[in-house]
Amino acid sequence: MACYNDGDFQKYFKENMDGLGLPSPSTWFDTAMSSFGIASASVELVGKFGAQTGLRTLAGATFLGEKLVIGGGLLLVGYAGAAVGSAAVATGRSLGCGTRLIDVISYIEKNDLQFKGYKEFFVQHPEVYDVNHSNRKAFATKARYQHVLFEYT
Repeated sequence: MACYNDGDFQKYFKENMDGLGLPSPSTWFDTAMSSFGIASASVELVGKFGAQTGLRTLAGATFLGEKLVIGGGLLLVGYAGAAVGSAAVATGRSLGCGTRLIDVISYIEKNDLQFKGYKEFFVQHPEVYDVNHSNRKAFATKARYQHVLFEYT
């Protein structure tokens, strides 16, 4: 392909994550271990309170440790969305010379990376995959401090 050079995917992935103000995983193993820890604690909370319990109810009815797990889970959703979006950007830039929302959705579905609310996530957060979006630098701050923005996932 005219746009691809060996190593571009990793370069573009890191570049997109950096542009969002988020660290690129040093290894996928480290990222997976952190994700599984938060996911298992989140599953425990769902078992305790039910799957349909709202975020406000959970926050009001839990101990501080459980609130940290909920916050970590929401942060993980934002980070995972950014990582999937960055992978789509890297694929689009290295193979297709750019990325649009349809490229991101196609990449996710082709690689079986769907998560609940993924289409809404990328519609509401184009800064994840649009390298020229004005809110790119604000994404990490939103993910850290405005968890309610990811409640729909």
